Amino acid sequence: MGNSIDKIDEGLYLGGQPGSSNKDLLKENGITHIVNVSHEKVCFPNDFVYLHLIFYDTNENFMLPFFEEIYGFMDKALSNKNNAVFVHCSAGVSRSATAVICYLMKKNSWTFMETYKFVKEKRGVISPNQSFGAQLEMWEKLEYTLEGNSELHQNYQTLKSINKAWKILEEKRNILYNSKKRIQMIEQIVNSLVKDAILFKESQTKKLRKMIKKYDKWLDKLLKNVLANYYFPDFSVKNWEKDPFYRHLILPLKTLKYSFED
Repeated sequence: MGNSIDKIDEGLYLGGQPGSSNKDLLKENGITHIVNVSHEKVCFPNDFVYLHLIFYDTNENFMLPFFEEIYGFMDKALSNKNNAVFVHCSAGVSRSATAVICYLMKKNSWTFMETYKFVKEKRGVISPNQSFGAQLEMWEKLEYTLEGNSELHQNYQTLKSINKAWKILEEKRNILYNSKKRIQMIEQIVNSLVKDAILFKESQTKKLRKMIKKYDKWLDKLLKNVLANYYFPDFSVKNWEKDPFYRHLILPLKTLKYSFED
């Protein structure tokens, strides 16, 4: 699974949790700052400067909104030649590699593939998951900034709203009926909707346009019924459009749909 710590660039190191818990190894490599993008607790808060952002290695995790924060922390640290940054997750394969790639892309104005190959040569085990790869490709298309007036920047804001909807789902788990099957069902539905929306955003084919148009006929009905009857026991259909889940997921999906119509 690769070394505990691998040098990627001058002052920049990448690895997994074993490296993050080895103070002697960190000191030997001159590490002064650590970016922890896992759920693991920081090991030496009094010895290093930390940026700790909790992500999980799943296709539902959205790292893109934090790329600028990650870049800013690393760029500020490495502006001092006496500093060195160690970026880690649990295994040093997906999440931490994504963070390092996003930093190097912006620093060098490189494409995703250029940067991926560069990092891969230094640490052969890296492999950002499919979702993180897509987010890095979007980072490239957004020209390494999340602020802008382009159509793509507007659609990024839509995806950011979708991510907010996921947080609402997590918060409402406490009031769900005690049925894992129901939870899995709605998550599968939402996953499908988000996946279709992202696919449509990346394509202008007639087939996908035709597919998205079907949302008008079943999107509201499907989600209203499923959410009201199976997912949220205290849900009121009368207040559907006032519900934050609707505002942050359904409306953005519709906006995303229509913004790409001919």
